[in-house]
Order: sequence, then C-alpha cells, then structure tokens
Amino acid sequence: MKRILVLILFLMMPLHAAADEVGNSTFVVEPKADPLFKSEGGSRYWPCAGFVNSKLIKIIFSEMTTLSHSEKISLPNEAMCLYSIGSFYFGGQTVPIFQVNYYVNQASMEQCLYKDSCMDFRTMMFKISDGKLHRQYMITSAQKKLTRMVCVEMSGKLVAATAGCP
Repeated sequence: MKRILVLILFLMMPLHAAADEVGNSTFVVEPKADPLFKSEGGSRYWPCAGFVNSKLIKIIFSEMTTLSHSEKISLPNEAMCLYSIGSFYFGGQTVPIFQVNYYVNQASMEQCLYKDSCMDFRTMMFKISDGKLHRQYMITSAQKKLTRMVCVEMSGKLVAATAGCP
C-alpha cells in the first residue's frame, strides 16, 4: 500500500511543479499549495520544483553529488527531490526548519517518509548564521556509519568543510 502512495506522490509532482510559487525568491516560506505528504512528526513535503528557486535546486544537487562522491556513498537521485518544512522546539519556542531533501532511491525515500528513519539521507537546511542565510548540508550512510555536515554561504563560499554552520 505504501508503494502505491509513493507512486501517487510522484505522479502528482508535475501538477504541483506547474504552480510556481517561488518566482524569483530563494524558497517559499508559506506554500499555498497543499503538501504532497505530511509526516507523523508534522513535517510537510512538496516537490522542490516550484517551491525552491530552480537555479538553487541545481546548485544544491551538484554540491550534494560532490559530497556523496567524496565520501564514496550512493549519489542522490535528481528526480527524487522534496522540499520540506518542519519544526523543532528550542527554549520554549517553535523554530521552523526549511530543507531540500534528496533520496538515493525509492526504498530510501519510503523509509525516511513513512518510518521517520533514514539510512541514506541527503539534505540541505537553510540556516541563518551571523545574520546571513547559509546552506547547511548533511549526508548520512548507515552502512558506513557516516554523518557529514558542511556549511556554505549562499554566495558559494565554504564556511565549514566538516561541520554544520555556526
């Protein structure tokens, strides 16, 4: 049944992608379109196209592929890109999280979405550091017991090659 839902999810992606909410912005903070999926934890998912700037999607995919190559782990699948909005609680406040998520294959995506547990994860979180927007990457491989983070300014300048953004 879950495989059917994932198939429906990807069949619907072109319909959502036709509704370009992002325009010239970097990403959509409050999407008008209903999400394709909502996790048990409350994260909402849309296709990247139409919700994240198209030029930025290409940059993120390229950087994520380079990171995966450097660690000799499975590459992200370019067709499996979801934009998510979630949140966490910190200091009594809800903090929104805006991410671009790539998956290495359908089984990996299903595990991440339906079980809230990812064995092979490729994600980029938008993060504010020193008053500027940054791209914070995290790639994981359970098989290799690997988690790697990298921080990059929106200009492309590398801030941290082995850690998240400060």
